[in-house]
Amino acid sequence: MKKMATIILYLVCLCVVFSTNLLITNADLKGRCEDPSSFSKSFCRGFFSKVSLSCLPDGVSDDQRALIFVKWVNNHPEKLNEPAGRGAKTSLIEAFPSCLRFPLPSKHGLDN
Repeated sequence: MKKMATIILYLVCLCVVFSTNLLITNADLKGRCEDPSSFSKSFCRGFFSKVSLSCLPDGVSDDQRALIFVKWVNNHPEKLNEPAGRGAKTSLIEAFPSCLRFPLPSKHGLDN
């Protein structure tokens, strides 16, 4: 039963993340990813499951993407109020040299 509730919560978070990508700032997402509660962790995983970059190596998990993002935000506090979609992609592009041949995301994080 607990597993089913977790799956449902994860799916709800995916829907919320998908519909509010531009409304969430880097600070909001960082807070969710660092919060140990089940809801926040599911939200964070759901967000990163929607961030797709073809240049990432196989096997990079949503949790690993979140850790990369949190480290990036900690190193770039001036980006805290920018959209999380752009921050998430930029953090991954900067973390993986194979991504440097691709353009950085637009200001609103809608391309790529």
